[in-house]
Amino acid sequence: MRTLAMILGVGLLLTAGGVKVAHSQQPSTIVIRDFAFQPATLRVTLSGRRHEVRWVNNDAVAHTVTADGGTFDSGALGNGATFAFTVMSAGTYAYHCEIHTRMRGQIAVEQTSASEGDRDGDTGSGY
Repeated sequence: MRTLAMILGVGLLLTAGGVKVAHSQQPSTIVIRDFAFQPATLRVTLSGRRHEVRWVNNDAVAHTVTADGGTFDSGALGNGATFAFTVMSAGTYAYHCEIHTRMRGQIAVEQTSASEGDRDGDTGSGY
């Protein structure tokens, strides 16, 4: 019982700290609300070759989702609008809102071992 309580407590701390961990093949969603990206940090473990991340603007004003290095840019997203980007390799993808530059977020992507990532039958040869 104490172990379950500890696990739940750690889970609550991670959620409260603005960190979300994604392990599935389903797309991950980042919500734009109250002039912030929620979660501020999305941790993704690639178990295949790619993982889709979606943003949805739930604020009444427009925002952008713009990679710090220029890899992606949503343009202005009005209320209810969405944007998607597919991560295909490990690394940290830092991004911000061009309109409200204090709004910052990141996607931290880890790759599983090659043997785990190749379970889908893709050898990665590109052919």
